[in-house]
This record gives sequence, structure tokens and C-alpha cells, in this order.
Amino acid sequence: MNNQTNPRDEWAIQVAQDIYDTLHCNPGIFLSWGVDPESYRIVRHSGMPGLQFNVNGFIHQGQVMVLLNSYDTFDVLLIKDNEIVSEQSGIYVDQLISYIDDNVEKCDNYKERVYETYKHLIIA
Repeated sequence: MNNQTNPRDEWAIQVAQDIYDTLHCNPGIFLSWGVDPESYRIVRHSGMPGLQFNVNGFIHQGQVMVLLNSYDTFDVLLIKDNEIVSEQSGIYVDQLISYIDDNVEKCDNYKERVYETYKHLIIA
């Protein structure tokens, strides 16, 4: 029996953990995407390691796949009903949260949508 872990698997796990940690740098934004905490998956897509998770944002409801490409930038795929609906390459780490937020949650009338969605929680 071979108890050694495949170095490629270790790399994929580390990349997924780094993506997870990066996205949690701004928890308020991250939480606004309606991420299902049970949905995190370590993935490989086109040979690139990454992290996939389900979201329920104002703009996108489905999966987000964040991959580390060979240029040390990220590819972000938005997936709905097992179809890629958007794919962007070359996203730098300092752009990752804002890129996802702009494509998952931040609609034109964002403040109004937030108020309408959550006004029943306001204590007068």
C-alpha cells in the first residue's frame, strides 16, 4: 500500500487553500455572495488547480470556479446549469475579490436591491 500523497494533489490543495484565504480577506463582500459553505471543492480544470463554490448573488446564481493559471494570475469561470456562462483570464490577486463581486453580486441598483431584500430585518 502506498501512503505517499501525490505532489500534484498537495499543490492543488495548497492553491485551493490560498484562494480560500484570499477571498476571506474581506468577509463582508465574500458573505454577500451567498456562498454555500458546504459547496467548496478542490478542482482541476484544463490542468489548472483551483477552488469551486456555489453562490447566490443578485447577478449570478450558480458556481464560481477560481483557477491559478501558469502566469500566476487567476482564471474565473461562472457556471450555471453545468454551462460556463462567463470566463475571464489574467486576474491579479488584488483584483480577484472585486472581479467576482462585480460579476456575482454588485448590480447597478445594488443599494436598493439590498434594502428591498433585507428591509424585513430592520428593527425600527
